[in-house]
Amino acid sequence: MSDQDQTVLKNSPRKIKSSFHIKERGVLIILSGEDLGKTCLLDSEETIIGRDSSCDLVIDDEGVSKEHCVIKAEQGFFFLEDLASSNGTYLDNKKIKKKSLLNDFERIVMGKTIIRFFKEESF
Repeated sequence: MSDQDQTVLKNSPRKIKSSFHIKERGVLIILSGEDLGKTCLLDSEETIIGRDSSCDLVIDDEGVSKEHCVIKAEQGFFFLEDLASSNGTYLDNKKIKKKSLLNDFERIVMGKTIIRFFKEESF
């Protein structure tokens, strides 16, 4: 695939394939901390979460690494993966050590921030 076939999102150096299409979307809702109530629609192939302003979801929490974790959409499923963060990423109170499947209503914890994952509802 050539560079002309790729799209850059949010002035980020990360590129995604322009032919990628998500059939189901996910939603993240922050349930604690300075970002309480902030939401993020998971409508791209990957969503980077961290403290750095280049992340897709920026978390204002000193316990969160600059690029803390990533959520990847693969064949209608969503997976959470820690990006070698300093304090770890927890999924329903268990520290994740490898790519983990996200299910509806699961709780993601990083630093002092709690995030809830939902799959989009459709008819």
